[in-house]
Amino acid sequence: STSLFFFLQKHPHVCAGHQHDDPQLVNKEVDFFIKPDLFVQGPPLYLSAFDRSAKCLELARAGIRGSFLDASTKYLLDTGAAQRLKQTIPPELHGKLRFVVVLREPVERDRSWQGQKARTAGKSMSDAEYLHSVHVRTQAPAQFPELRHGLYDTLLRGWWTQFPRDQFLVLSYDTLVANQTDTLSRIVSFLGLEPLPTAHDLSMTTWNEDPNKRAV
Repeated sequence: STSLFFFLQKHPHVCAGHQHDDPQLVNKEVDFFIKPDLFVQGPPLYLSAFDRSAKCLELARAGIRGSFLDASTKYLLDTGAAQRLKQTIPPELHGKLRFVVVLREPVERDRSWQGQKARTAGKSMSDAEYLHSVHVRTQAPAQFPELRHGLYDTLLRGWWTQFPRDQFLVLSYDTLVANQTDTLSRIVSFLGLEPLPTAHDLSMTTWNEDPNKRAV
């Protein structure tokens, strides 16, 4: 998702939002619709996530109608985020919203997440240790909500109760990695953006790293 974010951000008509407490404008996780302390401050705070971008300001000054990109990856996990989004965005704009969902194989996603937590703690995790962690977590699922993060059908259906399915493009992470050019072209077309002639030249380096270090 990080590589996809930087790819879309290169489009001349795409204006990307950034986290409010990120002075360097490198954190793509706006998270407005899943953080109560942000959401309670209302739409002006959400719009400010885009106002801080020089590119957004340039598009506004030029009178160009750009597309706003919110690349918060945790929205899918919270059906309430869909409801809050629908509540915040004016009804006349609901039909213009587009959602790109990139799904990773559930077990691989969980394995990667557990490995990342172990590395953050200065440790490593063997396959046997991972399997043990699965056993422990399945005994107390209420304490480990991340196990439900791979139930993609349930998560998507929650969003589809708020917005039509044809406003969603659901993609496989593996397809995105294996067939970058065609998949990126499909995403650009789905978003209603003009094609980027240099799309096939972009280097998506994070996709070539150790699978356990991929940013998803």
